Amino acid sequence: MDVQSMTGFSRAVAERDGTSIAWEVKSVNGKSVEVRLRLPQGFDRLEPAVRQTVQKRFARGNFQATLTVGRAAAQQAQPVVNEAFLKDLAGLAKRLQEQFGTQPATADGLLALRGVLDIPEA
Repeated sequence: MDVQSMTGFSRAVAERDGTSIAWEVKSVNGKSVEVRLRLPQGFDRLEPAVRQTVQKRFARGNFQATLTVGRAAAQQAQPVVNEAFLKDLAGLAKRLQEQFGTQPATADGLLALRGVLDIPEA
């Protein structure tokens, strides 16, 4: 099938074992191929393949593709806190506060640090 227009919209949805995925792609006229992707955290490795697929198929156009992944409420993964690491960081923050007069650590600040909070895939 030949492509007659560069303006379009498509949405594809699939569900399996309580997990749903949805791709939404929008395109408009453009002088060259431009691809903008919005991917959930952890799906960045898909970006090169998606870009390559679009560039092979189309010579022109601006494309915006969004991937959405969802799970049924019963299958939502529960967050896991690395309590030992959190305790070490809180102790370090307290020592820094005492020694250098820094602001006290906050719970949201500590939980935002890499390695403290993990949300495993279901």
